[in-house]
Amino acid sequence: MKKYTVVKPLSRGDKTRVDSRMRTLVSRLKHMKADIEMQGDLKDLIDRSGFYVDDDLINMYSSNYSPVKVSDPVYKGKGECDMTSIFLDYSTGFDDFIEYIDTEYRRLIKTSSAAVTLYSNVISLPNVYAKLLLLTFYYEEPVDTIINMLFISRASYYRYKKEAITLLAYKELGIKYKETEHKR
Repeated sequence: MKKYTVVKPLSRGDKTRVDSRMRTLVSRLKHMKADIEMQGDLKDLIDRSGFYVDDDLINMYSSNYSPVKVSDPVYKGKGECDMTSIFLDYSTGFDDFIEYIDTEYRRLIKTSSAAVTLYSNVISLPNVYAKLLLLTFYYEEPVDTIINMLFISRASYYRYKKEAITLLAYKELGIKYKETEHKR
């Protein structure tokens, strides 16, 4: 097995940055599959809203969020001012609804593209490390299955996993590392 080391020794600040990045990478790796696939109710709403024209969006908003007073013909306000304020609140709510859809859409696209970049970085790692991270975080295989698939011991699994996350942190931080032959 080849071993990977940094080209020049890391300073204390670099070690702190690598440790911090490793912690965030583990969290990002755990959510990578869901972020790439963009699942959930909000994603469905965004998908549906992308195909609608304004009238359809208004109908969708009014069916879900309009107060009974607006849609009920029996209700007649005490005055014109009363109905005007209800309709102003309703139209302001629609603008907020459209803004919310747009904001969430941009957030989902940003999250998804970051997950795809992370996936790309994972598969660019050396073979054993890439397989181990993909099986662990993307395919969510149990540890015992991964150990049997890669023909490694449990201790090697955890050691390779830590090394893989370290290499990924080096890659994201732009720290150069080199490949050396590991002697047993």
